[in-house]
Amino acid sequence: MEGDKYLVLRPPDYLTFLSKHPGHNPIEDVYNTHNKIILWVKCSILHYEETEKRSEVLKFFINAALVGENIAPCHFVIYFCHIQECRKLRNFSSAAAISAALHSLEIRRLRLTISALSRTMQVKLSSIDELFDPLSGHRAYKLAIKEERNTQEQAHAIPWLGENARCSDGAQTDLTICSGTSKGAKSCPPE
Repeated sequence: MEGDKYLVLRPPDYLTFLSKHPGHNPIEDVYNTHNKIILWVKCSILHYEETEKRSEVLKFFINAALVGENIAPCHFVIYFCHIQECRKLRNFSSAAAISAALHSLEIRRLRLTISALSRTMQVKLSSIDELFDPLSGHRAYKLAIKEERNTQEQAHAIPWLGENARCSDGAQTDLTICSGTSKGAKSCPPE
C-alpha cells in the first residue's frame, strides 16, 4: 500500500512539493495514505465502547508499530493481519502514522483504556513516543532508519516523510493533517 506510493517518488517531486508548485504531486498521495492510516487506527480503537475491547485494539496497534512481538491474526483489520511489525519491515511511515493516531486527542482522552494496558504495554507505548520524539530532534528515528542488519535491508525501507521532507530553510514541514481535513477522509464518530 505505502511502498507503491514511495516507489514513484523522485527527487524533483520533493522540490516541487516544497516550493508549492500547483498541480498534482505524488507526495500528496503519500500524505493522503498516511492520513488514512491515522484515521483508520483512531476509528478502529473508537469503534468499541467497552474499555477491554478498546484496550485490545490499542495493544494490537502498539505491537504493530514496534519490533519484537508477533501479531496474532485479528478479525477487525485485514491490511495488517498479514504483516509482522512495521519496524521489523522497516516501514517507518506506517509506524509514524500509528504513533500519530495513538497520540491524538481522541485516543489520549481514553484514560481508562490506556490505564487498562499492562505495564509492559505502557512501556512499549512509551518507546513509540521515544521513536518519534520531536524534542530530541527525532534522534531515535534517525538511528533506527540507519540500523544496518545488512546492506540490502537498510536500502529497503519506507521512511517517515515527516522527518525526511524539510523546507529549504531547515524547518520541518507539517505532514500530519487532522482527520476530516484530508481529501476524501471522513471523521470518526464522536465517543
